[in-house]
Amino acid sequence: MIGLTQVIFGVVIVGLVVVFLLSGKARTLGKAFINLFVTDLASTPEGAEALFLQKEEQVEESFRKADDVYKKIAGQLARNENELKELQNRIPHIEKDCERLAQKNDREGLMIKAQERSDILEEIENHKSIITELTAARNAAAQARKACEDDLAQVRKQHKKVVADMKRNTQMKEVYDD
Repeated sequence: MIGLTQVIFGVVIVGLVVVFLLSGKARTLGKAFINLFVTDLASTPEGAEALFLQKEEQVEESFRKADDVYKKIAGQLARNENELKELQNRIPHIEKDCERLAQKNDREGLMIKAQERSDILEEIENHKSIITELTAARNAAAQARKACEDDLAQVRKQHKKVVADMKRNTQMKEVYDD
């Protein structure tokens, strides 16, 4: 059974959530409290280490997502390029079949092969259009992936520098305090 304290605790939590959702001042106050906690946490080398690790994790997640998008687009592009080559390789064979059927005076067979050739040419144009779009998308995804990679390198560089500086400053303070 649910006790009275659990009910009161639930009502208080729901009340706080409603206040934060509806009240801009309460939301601002909550953010200020969190920022105060984070600022206090970041004042020690261990706290800064934890914050940088969290930031690295976020940037790594962004990089993974950008990399996944890039790989997906690059895979679709490669598949479409291979399909285009296969379609282009089929055209000479169909044209030879058309010539053979024309020599045999097989109009019905010739019409079927001519329609097949027309369909393949249409597919080739569609694939060329898709390849153009995918190439642009791949280039944009590559830029996004590179930007995320650069951000990650910057965060790691800053992480090492700031934490090392904080540790050195703490050690120097301990030396001078003694």
